[in-house]
Amino acid sequence: MSGGHMSCIYLRTGRTDCQVRFHPLRFQLSLIQADQEERIELGFSGSKVLERLLQSPGEVVSRDELLQYAWHARVVSQGSLNQQIYPLRQPLHDERQGKITQPLPRRGYMFNPGYLLQITHEAAEPAPVEEPTVAVVAPLASVPAPPP
Repeated sequence: MSGGHMSCIYLRTGRTDCQVRFHPLRFQLSLIQADQEERIELGFSGSKVLERLLQSPGEVVSRDELLQYAWHARVVSQGSLNQQIYPLRQPLHDERQGKITQPLPRRGYMFNPGYLLQITHEAAEPAPVEEPTVAVVAPLASVPAPPP
């Protein structure tokens, strides 16, 4: 994926009447159903796992790569990854089938690109517009000429 940070990602879920909006920088999902919106906190690691999967939809992301991306240099068990995947599947209505966040035994996980609706990127910060500086110069008072 190119461009700035992913700022908002819209995803289909396992239910036709429901969508999810993912905010990677807020570590949050918004579950959108009819005219209601429910926010779900993912925490840092859960958000990073989903963000990494969404960087390569349709491609296998190894368990080791997910662990490195979500936990950086911290040493955690493989079980920590499983504990983050399950809470991601609940709001996606993907708990039983694993069609959206697909487990690939002994390989890793893959995000099914068919459930990706739209990604928006943060625009690069535009350079600040500087107002032109106007100097106001007071007229010089009459200064007596120096004596000869």
